[in-house]
Amino acid sequence: MEEQISSIVEALKINAEKTPDKLCVGDKKNQVTYKEFWNMVKKAAVYLQEKGVQKGDMVVIRGAQKVEFLLGVFGVQLAGGAVCPLEKAIKDDRIMEIMNFVDSNIYLAEKPVKNTTVNNISLKEMFKVVQNNEAVTPNENTDNSENVVLNESSDSIEAVNLVYRLVMICPKFCLLQGQQESQKELKLHLGVM
Repeated sequence: MEEQISSIVEALKINAEKTPDKLCVGDKKNQVTYKEFWNMVKKAAVYLQEKGVQKGDMVVIRGAQKVEFLLGVFGVQLAGGAVCPLEKAIKDDRIMEIMNFVDSNIYLAEKPVKNTTVNNISLKEMFKVVQNNEAVTPNENTDNSENVVLNESSDSIEAVNLVYRLVMICPKFCLLQGQQESQKELKLHLGVM
């Protein structure tokens, strides 16, 4: 009998248990196994909770399509928040428009947005913190990952391909970004093997 997976975060946890040494995510600088990435996601969730992310919060995240970006996305979800991902090239004034539209005051990115009412959280600092070897446990009952629709193709998900491109899907709206010269993509394969 196939295992029912209720969220992509749960699929990540299951793969960390079943295939801990298999490659999970990677970019030019980082190659991370399922076990390593799951431990990093748990640490990111704790870090984000300490920085003020609570269950139900909408977190706007902006960054390059790298491991730390995915870490932010899954860390927010495990911390109980919902994610509104933005491409890196978007300007500060447009970011503020989007944050107002999705009713968010939490911004996770490499560089802060210049607004005193925003809770700026550093993506780079979070990535540094989660790379230590200390074990952590996020607050229980915070997984809010069902708020981010990624890819549903059937009742039982064997694999989920997570592709961040120019179109980002959020729970409250679909945001289409402008054109880029080269279309980069980062794929994450999750599922029960």
